Amino acid sequence: MIFKDDFDRNIEAIRLERETLDKQLKEEESNSSRNSYVKFTNELIEKSILLLRLEFEKIKPLLNETPSAQGARTDIDSKVMTKQFVEQILNLKHKQAWEIQQLTKESVDLAIDYAKENNILATRSLALRLLQKNKKEESIHINPSEIYDDEEIIEEKSQIKNNTLYNVIYIDLTNSYNKNDLTHLPIADDAICFVWTKPNDLSKALSTINELGFVYQNSLVWDKDIKNTNTYIQNHHELLLIGLKNKYKINQNNKFIFDSIYFEHQTNKTTKPDYYYSSIEKICPNQKYLEVFSDRKYSEKWTVFGGKNE
Repeated sequence: MIFKDDFDRNIEAIRLERETLDKQLKEEESNSSRNSYVKFTNELIEKSILLLRLEFEKIKPLLNETPSAQGARTDIDSKVMTKQFVEQILNLKHKQAWEIQQLTKESVDLAIDYAKENNILATRSLALRLLQKNKKEESIHINPSEIYDDEEIIEEKSQIKNNTLYNVIYIDLTNSYNKNDLTHLPIADDAICFVWTKPNDLSKALSTINELGFVYQNSLVWDKDIKNTNTYIQNHHELLLIGLKNKYKINQNNKFIFDSIYFEHQTNKTTKPDYYYSSIEKICPNQKYLEVFSDRKYSEKWTVFGGKNE
């Protein structure tokens, strides 16, 4: 059994180090300008690398060494050290902790090299995506018959081939995508769509909604806490448009209501907050969820089509 008293000082030091790096990252992003873009990018990348290394070298061992105790106390007075307590004191969401535990030296090295070469942040999600991509490419070179050995990919492709129809469609038009992939989406007769767009691409997104057979209803705003200059406007938000098709009904019995403006600091250019996935599942429970042009898979409930995870 591992006791909290033995780890208090170590965890507190790591927590302060992580919070300092995270604060510095946010400050540099918010103070960025077009004139100092190169310098800003280099500084930001270096701090993101330090944060990724901290998570792999210090936080992952802590999580691995502490047991998960179902129903155990996780408050500050508990003497038993549990994984839940480590997550709590480090201010980690469960999904973040899980991602940290999946990191390997190979994935971290891949992310750092890629970040430096492409002027992007070295994040957990980047590390895990690159590792997965690297493994798939290796399997292709070793044995072409193993290209679709990934059970999740086999399941997703078979769902599309079997003409499974989806009534919750979640499309990210802020990522690079092939518009032709939108022409044959397996959408049910009664459905709802959630479409991400940048403010300056609003008209294109509305046209896409109409072309797919939906009628625009409303929109949500994600305040990313990152300012990007577009001509005379400094945007720091993206829009999530909502459209309905035919007789689809939103569940209003669970008392959950979307807040029209949601604030969460953006840590990855292509990944949207978990908040929107979980909120969609609440107002559209027990549905068939299809995510289009995504760079990740949120959970087993979702099928990914037309993106990097396809």
